[in-house]
Formats: sequence, C-alpha cells, structure tokens
Amino acid sequence: MPIKNIITKWAVSMLYKKEFAMSPYGGAFLKNPEPAIAYVKEKIDKLLKTKDDHAAQRDVKCQIFSDFKTIYDYDLNNAIFPEPFGTFASQEAKEQLIKQKLLYEDFQLYLGDIFVNYHCELAKERQMPTVDASPFVIDYNELVDIALAEYVRVLLRIPHPVQIRRKDITVAEHFTVECRGMELSIPTGRVQRQVHACAATFILPSLIEHYLLLYLENTVISQWINGMSGKRLNTDEAALYQKFLDMKKIGHGIMTGDRKTTMERIWDMGIKYSVFPEDCSMKEILCGRGGNFITLGTILKSTYARTRIKAEYLQILDYMFGKKLLNLRNSIAHGISTNYDYLSLAFVGIMVQMIWDISTNDVILGYEFE
Repeated sequence: MPIKNIITKWAVSMLYKKEFAMSPYGGAFLKNPEPAIAYVKEKIDKLLKTKDDHAAQRDVKCQIFSDFKTIYDYDLNNAIFPEPFGTFASQEAKEQLIKQKLLYEDFQLYLGDIFVNYHCELAKERQMPTVDASPFVIDYNELVDIALAEYVRVLLRIPHPVQIRRKDITVAEHFTVECRGMELSIPTGRVQRQVHACAATFILPSLIEHYLLLYLENTVISQWINGMSGKRLNTDEAALYQKFLDMKKIGHGIMTGDRKTTMERIWDMGIKYSVFPEDCSMKEILCGRGGNFITLGTILKSTYARTRIKAEYLQILDYMFGKKLLNLRNSIAHGISTNYDYLSLAFVGIMVQMIWDISTNDVILGYEFE
C-alpha cells in the first residue's frame, strides 16, 4: 500500500529515537516507523503540490536532501541498532558495518519512500519526466528510456513479458520484510521476493557519471568561451574558438579530432590568456587523467567538482557512491557481496531523480552552456 494512502495519528517528526531489530533471517527492521512515515507522507504531498512549479519543487527537494543528513547524523548517535552477527577484524570494522547498515535503512525509509512513491503517482498520471539530451556517438537518451521504462513497469506492477519460473520460498514462521520503508509481517507459507528494476539499477550509475562529467566539463568550457571573448587570437586559436561558439549556439557538437588533444588545447589557451587558474582538479575535469575520462569516484573527490555540485546533492552522492559508505556503483558493477540490497528499488528512485535534476540544471552550480 503506498505511504500516501496511510492515515497516521503520529505528528510529523523528523528526529526521534528509532529502535531497530534483527529478523531471524539477518535483515533489520524498524519497530517504531510511525513518525518517519508521517514525515515521508508530508514530503510526498509537497512534491506532488509543486510538480508544476520548478523553482518551488527544487526548494522542496533541497530541503529533503538537507533533512536527510540531519536525520542520519542524529540516528548515528541515538538509534538503537541490534548487534550484528559474525566476527570482525576490529571494533572499528564492526562500527563501520553498523553505520553502513543504518545509512541503508535510512535511505530506504526516507529518500527511497519519498521518491519511489512520488514517482509512482507521476507514473499513474503519465507525467514522468524524461531526459532529452543531444545525441552524440552514443545516444544516451536510449539508455535513459530503457531505465525509465523498466522503473515505471515495476512501479505500476506491470508483469515482465518474459516470465522465468522460480522455485517458491517457504518459511516456518512469520517473516519480516521491508516494503518501501514499511514493516510487513508475512504469515507462514509463501514469501514474495522483493521486486527490483535490475536493468535500471545497472544503467543509472553510469548515466549519473556521464551527465555529471558532461555538465562539469561544460562549466569549464563555458568559462573558456566567455573568457576568450575579445582576446587577440592567432589563426588556429580563432578557428578552435569559433568551432565551440558554433556548438554552443546549436546546443551540442561532436569533435572529429582527438578529444584529449582538443581539450588540452582549450586548457593551454585558458592558461595563456589568464582565463583559467592553475587548478589541477579543474584541468582533470576537462582533460581527464592520463588521457582517459575520469570516473564517478574521482569526480566526487575532485576539488573543482565539489565546489560546483550543489551541497545538498553532493552529500547524497557521497552517501550512495562513497567507498566507505554504501559504495553503490562498485557493488552493482562488480557484484560485490555485501550486507544490504544494492538492487533495491529505493536506489533506483533516488538515481532517477538525480538524473532528472542534473538535466534540469538543479545540481551543477553556474551551468550556462545552453
């Protein structure tokens, strides 16, 4: 049952002492979710009320992300979390696992529940946004569409056209599972597997990496284009500059020459004419590292990127993809055995929202290439 339809007597409370318990099957569940559910319902309602007002909804989303850090920091110090089972190399390793598990539970309960339920309402009304990026050698719109199509199919519980028969799971007692942050007790007998949007889960981290880097690159190129205006350029410099002016005018372009050499020429011109500062992290965004594109982990460690990504979004990206936190991309890409469900629909909902927000210029500060 969608959280939106739950009527609760609890007042909306962002911070309260949560009490988690461990099921016999190793999963944690929240014994007192009512205040959190009330908070989540309020945020879903705000997103729905502002869905046609971009500026107002941007403020709501930033508040949700800002609240999440406050909630997680509070829970780290106050939540009652069960003792994890197993042996650990050190007390520090044990505490790190508890922090990761708590972060996962809060992601499910707050951000996952908010955005999955919000998107579910949009999907029912056929109002799901999409990303209409300019096609390059790879048409990333196709990847976005595939991810969104599967996500919507799961949200609306539309059966997959190809069904694979699986052996039923049975247990000897009640089994507690998580469903969009709510505790459900399933009686003895058949236990339903949690449904995932697996293709979307695998596609979306790469899209986030692609669009973050693309938009960050364009902030550097835009600074170069604006800064070179009025400079006395030689013939080769003027030809390169005009090419990028033309690309900016039409909104996109494909370089037929060597990308590394082209970007390094832009950087050298920016330094020569005092358009760029001597900033290695800024150069790395534009030119890559060792001639290669930088990856998501490197982007999130970049000093330049961290000054350009809006703080509320940067914190969520750190939580999701930080190596010592959820490490989501590496878990998905390499099938790392872990202690949480990295295929959870909650992560898909958050990543979909992140893609939309990058494409509508809500994530990168000072983006003006278009």
